[in-house]
Amino acid sequence: MLLATLLLAPLVTTHAAAENTVPVNPTVIMFHKWDMQRAAAAVDKVAALGETRVQFCITLVSELNAQYEPQNFGLLRESRDGTKGNALYPMDAALRSEVKGWLVGAFQRAAAHHLKVSVLLHLNAHGPIQEWRNHFLFDPLAPIAGSSYEDALVVPVMEALEETMPEDAPVQISLQGEMGSTVFAHPQSWQAIIDHARKRGKMKRAEFGLSFNHEAVSGQVRPNEAARAALSQLWGKCDFIAISMYQQLSSPPCADDITFNVGRFVGEFFGLGCPLPETKPLHFVEFGIGGGGRSADGNTGIPALTAAAALRAPYLGTSKPEENPWTSPSMIEARRQTYDALSDFLERPMSRHPVRSVSLWSFGSWDVHGITSPAFADETIVKRLQK
Repeated sequence: MLLATLLLAPLVTTHAAAENTVPVNPTVIMFHKWDMQRAAAAVDKVAALGETRVQFCITLVSELNAQYEPQNFGLLRESRDGTKGNALYPMDAALRSEVKGWLVGAFQRAAAHHLKVSVLLHLNAHGPIQEWRNHFLFDPLAPIAGSSYEDALVVPVMEALEETMPEDAPVQISLQGEMGSTVFAHPQSWQAIIDHARKRGKMKRAEFGLSFNHEAVSGQVRPNEAARAALSQLWGKCDFIAISMYQQLSSPPCADDITFNVGRFVGEFFGLGCPLPETKPLHFVEFGIGGGGRSADGNTGIPALTAAAALRAPYLGTSKPEENPWTSPSMIEARRQTYDALSDFLERPMSRHPVRSVSLWSFGSWDVHGITSPAFADETIVKRLQK
């Protein structure tokens, strides 16, 4: 806490808010085949709301071994042999072409609506061993079951962007999200991926970055001296560093909570011996409050029993409308206060580690826009953010 407090004090400046407008936009979720097929229609919803930007969260899945090492990279879809149910299909030429086709369709719709685009790449666990992606250990350049992470996910995304977006489009690409272990274990490989993407040369204004959770940024990896030097070089290669910002908030929440939480995030890199450059822009690639709760003694539940419990754990929520946490006046108010705090935070620009863009998590009970989950929409919050 002391380190975060020391880092907090000099972050905020008093520049006029009008000179530092930060875009806040929804996210189109692309987890599985059916999400990818519906993505173009979701883009239409984003445009109909009057938004000017959209983020795409593009996700593959992997089976893990006991060491949380991915055994393949693939997609969950209907069985190809006509049997009932869904199955994981590892990436091959046919699946890569299929995925790229859905990406092209979604990006084309964004271009038609003149929406600015950002992309967040995820990898989730599938099968009997379930684990958070932050603990996945793998080299993103190494072939696994015939395909590397770069070949399976990064290359199809880049090809689809190049085929659909104007070459001067200011596209922002987070090459991974909440995957600290792989970055801290293989910094040279992630630097090579950034180099490869830039050398393609077709997206003249593309920006590339890496995204981390609001805490436990290195996953389960503690870097040695050589790794710390390589990581510092990697941060220099990035155009931005991104955050899934679900750190706890006070009750009621306020802008200072978010400023303090940015300080905690930055302080963790400092403590690991690979500090982020002070002028490196930060992006919130996920922000929201899901309405699940954590009590003072650490017990969790969905929906939250109190507004204070929900504010302790913004990362907890639900995709089930019957579990809608946003029904009581106190919970509705806490949710609106959370986005008021975000708006107030963005209106107070930071001189160090400036936050330049925010993408909201538009899934389930986090989805204030109602892009994929209309039952959880809140028009009051959307109007506040659009200001």
